[in-house]
Amino acid sequence: NSSFDPLRLINTYGAFGTVEEERHELIISAASDIDGPWKEYAFRVKPGDVMKAPKFISPYHYRLDWQMWIASACQTLDRSPWMYTFLLKLLRQEPDVTALLENDPFAADFDGGAGIQTDGPKYIRVDKYRYRFHRKTSGGKGKQGETDASDDNNSEGSGEGKSSDTDVRGRAPYWDREHIRRVFPRQGVATELILEDIIGRTGSP
Repeated sequence: NSSFDPLRLINTYGAFGTVEEERHELIISAASDIDGPWKEYAFRVKPGDVMKAPKFISPYHYRLDWQMWIASACQTLDRSPWMYTFLLKLLRQEPDVTALLENDPFAADFDGGAGIQTDGPKYIRVDKYRYRFHRKTSGGKGKQGETDASDDNNSEGSGEGKSSDTDVRGRAPYWDREHIRRVFPRQGVATELILEDIIGRTGSP
């Protein structure tokens, strides 16, 4: 960053002087039924839905999105224990927490629901994905966005499941993503009781 200082283009900012061609992201999804469908939580700026364009965020700093990216570098959530409390508050749909997100997929008015009450989330999980900017395949055909789903259950909000480089509206994805592994829990799914037990034993903030 400092190499650009003599040009007086912009102030030096940030701890990283280079940008990689791919990034790892934690994707949080929840369901009201253990068999799905699983709905992904969308954040304000960090990658999630492969059809969502990257955003310019200067001069603001979205701390939650940033901390999610930091947590993605850890092997387990034990290195980012605040996430246990975050997941618990998502299951409880606490307004102060869901307001930090781009949307709450379980809100009554989400996706044109016209205020229809929906079942709240009861189960939650965290998966790690590898994101790269989308590259058009030869001839414009090929699997779009998703290259490896986290499991066989339905997952909403990711832009997955398409069979070409464009969706039904003719839009191309901004990202290609590949499922790496389940981060939490390693097996099964998490509930309020499981998260409360972890927080009680570890003293997570």
